[in-house]
Amino acid sequence: MAVRVASLYALVYGQTGALDDVQVTVRVEARNGNTHSAAYFSRLECRLAFAGATLSVLHAYPFRVPARGVLPLAYVARAQGAPLGDAGSAAMETALRDDVVPFRVEGEARTRWKVAGIVGVDQWTRLACQLHFFWPNATVLPFRCSSKSKRHQSGAAELAAVVLVKVLAVVVLLGAVTVLVVVLLLQPRASYMAVRVASLYALVYGQTGALDDVQVTVRVEARNGNTRSAAYFSRLECRLAFAGATLSVLHAYPFRVPARGVLPLAYVARAQGAPLGDAGSAAMETALRDGVVPFRVEGEARTRWKVAGIVGVDQWTRLACQLHFFWPNATVLPFRCSSKSKRHQSGAAELAAVVLFKVLAVVVLLGAVTVLVVVLLLQPRASYMAVTVRVEARNGNTHSAAYFSRLECRLAFAGATLSVLHAYPFRVPARGVLPLAYVARAQGAPLGDAGSAAMETALRDGVVPFRVEGEARTRWKVAGIVGVDQWTRLACQLRFFWPNATVLPFRCSSKSKFLFF
Repeated sequence: MAVRVASLYALVYGQTGALDDVQVTVRVEARNGNTHSAAYFSRLECRLAFAGATLSVLHAYPFRVPARGVLPLAYVARAQGAPLGDAGSAAMETALRDDVVPFRVEGEARTRWKVAGIVGVDQWTRLACQLHFFWPNATVLPFRCSSKSKRHQSGAAELAAVVLVKVLAVVVLLGAVTVLVVVLLLQPRASYMAVRVASLYALVYGQTGALDDVQVTVRVEARNGNTRSAAYFSRLECRLAFAGATLSVLHAYPFRVPARGVLPLAYVARAQGAPLGDAGSAAMETALRDGVVPFRVEGEARTRWKVAGIVGVDQWTRLACQLHFFWPNATVLPFRCSSKSKRHQSGAAELAAVVLFKVLAVVVLLGAVTVLVVVLLLQPRASYMAVTVRVEARNGNTHSAAYFSRLECRLAFAGATLSVLHAYPFRVPARGVLPLAYVARAQGAPLGDAGSAAMETALRDGVVPFRVEGEARTRWKVAGIVGVDQWTRLACQLRFFWPNATVLPFRCSSKSKFLFF
């Protein structure tokens, strides 16, 4: 929000410690600097106060400001018989003695708008400023009154936090839904290995503490239970051991198992003269005496596959089991040997974690990119309110100051000039604005027959038009070298509703369409 015009129309202070009458008109502008999103203002409230005593409270219905738009709101703050208290009375007497009366304007509004048309931003914008009026001529001193702080000019930190938190919140929700879809609908299965067949073809144990000859055949199956994704196995290794002594190590080249496929791998584990050691020799003798010889099979492989064809899963699968053979007929006892544990049967917990973390990692990256795009490219601007003076001298040059001289403004009605205003020469810095507060007042100004008829018609219609004309001589430099000396002129019509004195929306500037500078 911003206050652009402020006028003091009446100030009557009695000796009873109260303001018998005070009337201040402020024009509050609701501004939306976003280029792609409209802004919605609600719960707008403005307060006029003096020395801590609230004189008037003004409200507005909710309204909408289009992208890069401005909506002016004219408020007439009037109070009669407002008590000031001892401190306020002393402050008013001091102000009247010093010929400068200060009033405080405070306001707030709730604003809602969207970044990139997607992420909603809901925040409060607040303004607070002092308006100083010369007395008794009621001229306002130059001032700036806006809820657009330096923090809001770029809004990078706040908007980055808002966008990032909202994006992450949405993404966490989407991640949870993704996990449910993956686990419940797609039903992913971890690839695994299993030993289905085992045979003992030879077993020769000497009395020297070594296995003279042993030959075991195992059929290892690589299984892929996924319905839509192939699985890739690599670094597969199987070991055959007895009583902690490794007898044989088997390897396989990397291979691929299609969706819902099985690849059988036949291994012949053979060892001759394998030393068992004292403990191993004792275990072998006990096994042969009992007629059951146990061998241990261990193996692992690295598997890679994709969930829904998008999220890659890379994990190790491991098996470990005992094979018991009757001796001397070499029949294997029933067994189960698989790397598919209860935890892997559904894979819900592990896959949920894998999918969720990967999705979150990708989304955090996308969120950072989104914030950069939003802040650097779209350049969002927080909506705000502001108050400035009636006439502004503006300099749009980036490298050169501008000098204004012989400035004159005229207020007229129906061709009759009512007031002429002047200003001393002044300087406006590069890309600067200098507000100038003027109070055009006329008493007993003759209008003539045509002017009187026009005034009567305007009062009857409830809209009074005034004409503002002005010119000033400007001097500035191009590239700091070439001097430019020219006149700038404005002429426009101001229409006021009567009797509430609200001004209709208008544009009044000496910047023509043909001047790029």
